[in-house]
Amino acid sequence: MSTEAETPTMETATGNPLLACDIRPIQNWQEWLEHWEIAKTRGDYYWMESLLHCGFNVRSAGRGYTNTDRYIFYLKVADGWCHSTLLRTLWEDNPSYVYEFGYDSNGHRIYATRLQLRQRLAFKAFNMLCQSLFKTEKKGGGRHLDDFNELWVDDITSEQLFTIIQHFFRVIPTGYNNRHTLINLNPLLDLFGKSPSHNERLTIDFLLNLAEFIWEWRDPSKLFCSDEEKAHIANTRLRLDTAKPWMIDVLACLGRLDILTTEQILQFDKACLAKLKEIALQTRLENKGERNHVVVESRRVATVDEACYMGSRAGWLLKQHELLTREDKRLKAIQTAKEQQDRAGRKIKELTSK
Repeated sequence: MSTEAETPTMETATGNPLLACDIRPIQNWQEWLEHWEIAKTRGDYYWMESLLHCGFNVRSAGRGYTNTDRYIFYLKVADGWCHSTLLRTLWEDNPSYVYEFGYDSNGHRIYATRLQLRQRLAFKAFNMLCQSLFKTEKKGGGRHLDDFNELWVDDITSEQLFTIIQHFFRVIPTGYNNRHTLINLNPLLDLFGKSPSHNERLTIDFLLNLAEFIWEWRDPSKLFCSDEEKAHIANTRLRLDTAKPWMIDVLACLGRLDILTTEQILQFDKACLAKLKEIALQTRLENKGERNHVVVESRRVATVDEACYMGSRAGWLLKQHELLTREDKRLKAIQTAKEQQDRAGRKIKELTSK
């Protein structure tokens, strides 16, 4: 039997294998999810990492999906990227089992456990969020708030996405000296003053912009609104007001309660004040090594005044709110009395001039 057909020619032996492929990009988010499910079933780390890398390049519209669905997916995958305990399964059969995982820059083999592989994927999802959702520009000539891009209303604080963002940036106790930290920001930033990476800086800026948006959003003024529009506006207002105590917690963890303005402090409701008091009372009264210090025994503060004594920003905000509210009420009363006096003067002048 002739074997001529089996002998490779120079053309086939040196041909680019890509020529035999029907190459095309993933068409939409639905198809991307189908690839993800196959990769997840196989436990194929490299495939999953590659899909996460290209996920935001895939068209999200169509087949009932929106860009919000993609953000939610990435937020769920990224959850726990810097807290490995969130990614440890209860049924982990052998958490110490390691896989070969390539080589480092010195040519040494890298090994990783299942937990570490999960954390690498979560970290990849976080980095992709930093280049998309967390990079959302603040300014954009928005329809309802001139200083903000419309995405802040339409996507970021939408009913579907905002709850997931709040969960992603939830605050937990660290177990260290009564302190609290954001679950998905490196705890070393807070505990030891570690400088944030570029992507962490983008995330912090996103949270600071979100805080400003929560307090500064105003109901759009329209002459005519449908019942559906009125309901949407009311729900947005309720959602943002309800989120203020959570955002106070976030700002306290970031050490940025200082960004709140006088006008915003005057807006504090009972829930905001309760959250500030809760944060203030987490402060510890302790001697920091100073001679002749009045504190002998380290303990939690018993009052807001003690928290202020130890430099609690939350405690001082409570005092500031008390002062501003009192003075605002006093000055408004003076203004009202002055206006009434002016009206009475004009009325007497009108009567005496006749």
